[in-house]
Amino acid sequence: GDGKVRRMFTRERWENQLVPHFAARLTGQHGAKMTRYYIDYAIDVNSIPRISFADVVNGRFDPAQVKGRQVLIGASALQLGDMVTVPLYRSLPGMVVQALAYSTLEKNRPIQRLHPGYVLGLCLLGLVLLQLIGGGRSWKYSLAASLGLITTATLGALGIQIRAPLYIDLAPFILLASLDFLMRLVTMLRRQDIMLLTQSLASGLG
Repeated sequence: GDGKVRRMFTRERWENQLVPHFAARLTGQHGAKMTRYYIDYAIDVNSIPRISFADVVNGRFDPAQVKGRQVLIGASALQLGDMVTVPLYRSLPGMVVQALAYSTLEKNRPIQRLHPGYVLGLCLLGLVLLQLIGGGRSWKYSLAASLGLITTATLGALGIQIRAPLYIDLAPFILLASLDFLMRLVTMLRRQDIMLLTQSLASGLG
């Protein structure tokens, strides 16, 4: 992998015991059947209220901000080295990542990855559509069909993720569309070569 933190666990085994993770413990979801989930990075990190240590020490904050709420305490200064590589934001303090994980569970948005079997089925459906739309036509039609499949898959995955906490891997669709176009292009070039060779032979014999 690329080292980016995308997933979080609800619990893990530690010294022969199941220990709940921080965010799952706070939300009370450490006993659920789900053991891991993708963090919803669509949540705006700026929407998470923060109070600096200096303001707390000097009393420059409203106690009503924290009364009756879950409070996470952590470091955000770069010098302290608690920075985590993540998607979208490049890097975030570790406690902010924990806060995003907490918000993901609190908003009931623990994103799950679509089973590879369903992805395979959708890819097969996409292949059939490519054959129907781009088959036997010029390279422009094939290119338009491939780009159309990638666009449809991307918009569909985004639409589904907005409505439900479900992640669909787009890599198989992009690979399928690219390979289909390249294979069609190679086939068309071979046909042109054969036609040119046939014409050349015919003119030579004539």
